[in-house]
Amino acid sequence: MARAKVLIVEDERLIALDLNNLLTDLGYQVVGAAASGEEALKMIQEDKPDIALMDLRLSGTLDGIQAADILYSKYDIPVIFLTTFAGEVTLRRSRATEPFGFLFKPFDEKQMFVTIEVALQRHELEKKIKEGERWLNTILRSIGDGVIVNDANGQIRFVNRVAEALTGWSQDDAIGQPLNAVFQIIDEKSQQPIEIMTQQPGIWEASAEKAFEQLLVSQDGRKIPVQISAAPIQDNTGEGHGMVVAFRDISSQRQTLEEIRRQASRTEALLAVAKQVNSQLDLEHVLDTVLRETALGLRIDAAGIILYDDSNSQFRLAATYSCDNRLDKYRGQVFNTPRTFYETLIANPEPVVVIPDVRRIFLKPFDQIFRDEDIRTVGIAKLRMGETIMGTLNIVTIGQVRQFTDDELAIFIGLADQASIAITNARLFEQVRFGRERLKALSKELVTIQENERRSLARELHDQIGQILTGLQFSLETCKNLSGEALKHNLEEAQTLVKNLMGQIRELSLSLRPTMLDDLGLLPTLLWHFERYQRQTGIQVLFSHAGIDGRFSQEIETTVYRLVQEALTNIARYAGVQESEVHLSSDDKLLTLTVTDHGRGFNPEEKLTSLSTFGLAGMKERVNLLGGQLEIQSAPGVGTQIQVMLPLSQPLERRKHERNRLVS
Repeated sequence: MARAKVLIVEDERLIALDLNNLLTDLGYQVVGAAASGEEALKMIQEDKPDIALMDLRLSGTLDGIQAADILYSKYDIPVIFLTTFAGEVTLRRSRATEPFGFLFKPFDEKQMFVTIEVALQRHELEKKIKEGERWLNTILRSIGDGVIVNDANGQIRFVNRVAEALTGWSQDDAIGQPLNAVFQIIDEKSQQPIEIMTQQPGIWEASAEKAFEQLLVSQDGRKIPVQISAAPIQDNTGEGHGMVVAFRDISSQRQTLEEIRRQASRTEALLAVAKQVNSQLDLEHVLDTVLRETALGLRIDAAGIILYDDSNSQFRLAATYSCDNRLDKYRGQVFNTPRTFYETLIANPEPVVVIPDVRRIFLKPFDQIFRDEDIRTVGIAKLRMGETIMGTLNIVTIGQVRQFTDDELAIFIGLADQASIAITNARLFEQVRFGRERLKALSKELVTIQENERRSLARELHDQIGQILTGLQFSLETCKNLSGEALKHNLEEAQTLVKNLMGQIRELSLSLRPTMLDDLGLLPTLLWHFERYQRQTGIQVLFSHAGIDGRFSQEIETTVYRLVQEALTNIARYAGVQESEVHLSSDDKLLTLTVTDHGRGFNPEEKLTSLSTFGLAGMKERVNLLGGQLEIQSAPGVGTQIQVMLPLSQPLERRKHERNRLVS
């Protein structure tokens, strides 16, 4: 074990020499002897001693007490004072330097050894304690939780950086303050102050569980949700000497949990809506369900669905919902709105538009309803089917302005998406249902037409051809008993009957299907039909054509002929005109037919959806079978134009066209 190094500071030379001998005999290493405090400070720079023996009374600028204070505070060298006697004032001064002992002259060897060893051991223990305190302070200051330590009297002794930031108190200001003055906690529900600890004689006891959550009120008045843990500081006997309070800011955790709850709530709401709306295929029920779930989910006064008709740029209030049914009177109302409004709606990249107070703007054509019903805040979400805007899902507040949160708007967007899917499904189901009904009606009508054609053919055969054959048979029977001029006359009459019979058969054949369509092609057959039509109806046909001199497939030629035949028949029956126009043209890929009249006109949608008329529906079915498109433009009083496009190679893409028509 290395010998301890001792510095002697004594201004009397004989006493210093005597100390040197005693210390050497006791096994210590004397590094030097200084006669003054200034000399002692110079000597420790070269060889730092483990301990110093210093006379209380030194000559020079620094006395023993002053020099000892510098040695211990600046160089961490413990000091034992040497004195013959010490008065009360001197002892009081010396205590301020935290001396490690006193040796009285004349010196006792045993006392000197014990005093020095105790001083060295004490100094070593204090060094370890100070090092532990530095470690502890560093750890407490670097951890992520706030830490406040108070003593047995409830006064704060330590505050780390996190605690400083959360409480708003610096450590210098907090030291010595009561815990409840710095660490102010209030109940989250009642907002009443909470005493974290109650002081009892020498003991601190927690007034709540070891870990709990409350609100911390910082020095600047901020209320921060914190999680608190408290632990008593106790000795081996269980006596309390203070308390350590650790706490952390849980704002971000709460926000995360709240966001998880909101997401879960939003998902549950959307799943409930999806379950409700997707279980129904009736469009009216779907709209009512969507509005009810939207109003309940967002806690709003009323909601409505407006569907857009692209063909006439009109908005129709298809469905409404309100707790007091005040908006029911507007159900089905049509709003004429500028095309620019629809274009602006499509161009807006935001899925939702919120108008905080519609009283501050002028929104035709809805402004009258807004005023009459005292509507304030309006939210508009687009209903989409692919890239097509079907309409809008609208939420409104009545009598008061409301701000919607981002979470509520997210739910609103989800509801609109579900509504779009449900409306699309309902419309597709309606289309399928109508198609089935239409197919059933067309099949029934086909049987009826076939029976009528057979009946007409039977009547023609019986009434016309049968009579002629009966007359021919009678004339030939008579010829058996005739000769000369009488025979000649009967043969001529029989010949006339045969000629008429051939004409009747030819006319009947042409009515069923002109053979020239197969023999000569489409153009000659149409020219013949127009001449025959004009002769029978008195309606002039203005025919123009381009690129149809050649032959087409049998399906194309038959379809075009039947379409022209049906269109001209309808003009003769219903249009009330003296002329009509037919234009036929083709290129390498497409054959286009246009039939126009300027007669009475009609509603195309009404005729196409009616199950009582089948002329237009039959035309459409013929066109669809060839993969073409049929467009009917008509209105009462403005005439009719029928345009047919038939592909000469691959079928036309009709799905987008049909989708757009379905949406409107």
